[in-house]
Amino acid sequence: MVRSVDSVTRTSRVGYGRRLRSALGGVVFGGLLLLGGCGTLFWNEGRSVKRYRVLKEGAGTVTSIDAASFSRSADGRLVHVVGEARTSETLRDETFGVEVQALALLRDVQMYQWVERSRTEERKQLGGSVEKVTTYEYEQEWRGDAVRSSAFQQPAGHQNPAFPLAASSQRAAVVEIGAYRLGDALAQQIGRAMMVPMGAEEAERARAALERPVAVDGGDLYAGEDPQRPRVGDLRIGFRMVPPTEVSVIGRQVDRTIDRHGTDSGSIALVEYGSVPADQMFQAAQRRNRGLAWLLRLAGFAALFVAFSLILAPLAVAADVVPMVGRFVGAGVGFAAFALAAGLSLVVIAVGWFAYRPLLSGVLLSLALAAVVLVLRRSKKKQRLRASEPVELPPLPTP
Repeated sequence: MVRSVDSVTRTSRVGYGRRLRSALGGVVFGGLLLLGGCGTLFWNEGRSVKRYRVLKEGAGTVTSIDAASFSRSADGRLVHVVGEARTSETLRDETFGVEVQALALLRDVQMYQWVERSRTEERKQLGGSVEKVTTYEYEQEWRGDAVRSSAFQQPAGHQNPAFPLAASSQRAAVVEIGAYRLGDALAQQIGRAMMVPMGAEEAERARAALERPVAVDGGDLYAGEDPQRPRVGDLRIGFRMVPPTEVSVIGRQVDRTIDRHGTDSGSIALVEYGSVPADQMFQAAQRRNRGLAWLLRLAGFAALFVAFSLILAPLAVAADVVPMVGRFVGAGVGFAAFALAAGLSLVVIAVGWFAYRPLLSGVLLSLALAAVVLVLRRSKKKQRLRASEPVELPPLPTP
């Protein structure tokens, strides 16, 4: 539930000299960001290749074992196990007395608070100065973290009380799958949670702990006068648990424990819900690796785009003496930053490929060069054929 309440507007003026000094200062940060973006792109190619190799090696050496009976034959090896992840432990929230036998118990807390949002419009003036009109809007909404109202542009009338209760999470110390125990690297990946509905008994405990009215609302606890008309400072408290569930895991067997499998190039600790064959688990892991690689490539490109925008920003600011010229130069700076970021990203990625995949990169480069040579030869051959064709002259006019 979000309700817009009020807003306040502030107008300020930034002079041409101050803008230019700020843009020149941004060049330094842009240079650092440029190095960081290049480093991220290069590192990502190596990370992607290493992860691919680790998963490929694991797919060729993994052994599927029966979870129901312990066997030492696979001790020290990479194993694939399917079974129900369970625990005999009872997890308890001491504040509210909620008890469940589950792999994890999570307490979510939200408070109804004031939130400040702002938007700024810039109006360029003749001479290079800029008039900034900033509008601050204040809304009330549910948030799971404390919003510091003392930092608001207009804190008067928008004060938030202290966040009285923190969220919490507990995990079972021992999680088993058949005759084996799961190490933390595998057990903590099992996080599919379900709601723990609250009742009158839990509401009474919460009333005593919080010293305020508490009711049950939609299975959660509501600390406040009226759930339909929340006020600043009201709380919503909900509990979720991770129940016993069937999973497929891949990890290293060490005696009766299955945990992360480490190699010189990386590690393997895979979890999927339900009964999933080992080959499908590795295929899913490879898809995630490719997805992460592209995500980091986009992040690296974005860093380079921002970096070049900052480095070229003084040109746009200098041209803002005449606002129309400044807008034209600013558009050119944006296009140049995009082109430079795209080109440098491809270069760094190519260098990363050569560094981590020299053989494959050499093959691809050879094919690309062969294609270029073939196109050039065919083009020259066509030109020679055109040159050798007889030229028919038009007939002479009769007298």
